Amino acid sequence: MWYIGTKTACEAYNERVTLGLGFTGSVTANWSNVRRHPAKSLFAIIAHPSYLDESLKLVEELPEDWNPQDETL
Repeated sequence: MWYIGTKTACEAYNERVTLGLGFTGSVTANWSNVRRHPAKSLFAIIAHPSYLDESLKLVEELPEDWNPQDETL
């Protein structure tokens, strides 16, 4: 599951989950990395099942356009 939204919203979600899980920079510094869409002004982050956020769009998988195929292969 993924959340899609603005960079600010995804970063805020990451910070909330990171603090909630007690990650303090030891082995794991944060919950997840915010991912940028390759062509749109959208961002995504992996959803944690215990941390819901209604301000972000929840999707099962990122659409294919988040992973463009290299047509030269």
